[in-house]
Amino acid sequence: MFRELVARYSIDGPGKYRFAVIVEDNRGRRALDEYVGVPGKRIRTRDHQGRVHRKRGYVSNRQAQDALESSIQLPRPPLHGPPESYFHCVWIDAAEDEPVEWYDELDASRWSVRCVRKYCDGRLEAHSYADDNWRDVMPESPIPPLAIINHDSQFSAKEISKSEFEVVWNQANRSKVR
Repeated sequence: MFRELVARYSIDGPGKYRFAVIVEDNRGRRALDEYVGVPGKRIRTRDHQGRVHRKRGYVSNRQAQDALESSIQLPRPPLHGPPESYFHCVWIDAAEDEPVEWYDELDASRWSVRCVRKYCDGRLEAHSYADDNWRDVMPESPIPPLAIINHDSQFSAKEISKSEFEVVWNQANRSKVR
């Protein structure tokens, strides 16, 4: 049995996920376990003899609080280059709760700078790194080249103009205000 379980999540960069779990038992002892990746794998360390062990420790209340506070300091949004191209993709077999159309403003490395997602009910959602929840809504990796996307028959992707993107972006932001 445990009295309390607390988990804190953080991202050290694209695809670099970490989380700390602190469990307090009925006697008030706290154990701290740290994990990396998806699915989470316990961090392993070497002792003074070179043996590999799972990183785990019993910690004081102050150490537990420090660990939790440090794990919630998430990094700032990544720095991407200026917009270089614009992208539109239709997901032909999208599930009802998934976006059916994607519009993205891309930098030279094809990272999305701003994006709009259109759902089958016509709803538009505009996202950028200025959003508080950018970690949840912005793509986690660069957009693949069109040839790779179009190789999958579920998708139909093409480059679009800046003005085409801006029309959809402005429309999505107008619907945000309503």
